[in-house]
Amino acid sequence: MARRRHSDLANRAQRLLDRLRTASDGSARYRDAVQRAQRWMQTVEPQVRAVLTEAVGGEPRAVETQLSRAKSLHNEILAQGRLIDNAKDACDQLVKSLESNLTPAEIRQLEVPVIEVTERYNELSDAVGSRCSELEAALLQCQGLQDAAETQAQWLASVENNFKGQVKPASLIRERLDEQVREQ
Repeated sequence: MARRRHSDLANRAQRLLDRLRTASDGSARYRDAVQRAQRWMQTVEPQVRAVLTEAVGGEPRAVETQLSRAKSLHNEILAQGRLIDNAKDACDQLVKSLESNLTPAEIRQLEVPVIEVTERYNELSDAVGSRCSELEAALLQCQGLQDAAETQAQWLASVENNFKGQVKPASLIRERLDEQVREQ
């Protein structure tokens, strides 16, 4: 009887230890994901402010340069969206692993930093996207419709090529991997 109780108690203790480890790992992953997203946001926000506050150039070349910088920044913001997704996933997994042990207020406390980072990310993305549109309109006014259409087509082709290069899975064959690296 005592052995069985001891065995049951040891099993319960092991299950609790496993749950504690899972919660600890989830908490560390959550904290790391949120911190990475916040650090990236802090580094990109000054760049966004610079792009948004810069006066629109008066000649086509200046506007093209501004547009190129804005589009490059916008592409970076879109590419780094995975940091936000990682923070959301980590939060969801942590809440799920602790669901029966958390109050709604505690769940909300975990979700608030992720919601704030997501909102900041969306604001930055929208602001830079709008700035790109403004600069494209200014470029159209500066250089005429045909030149702007060619620039837009070149940019689109470049983005498509970059996207195609990013979407391709890495080869496990050394020669093919070297070829893929050269292509990029």
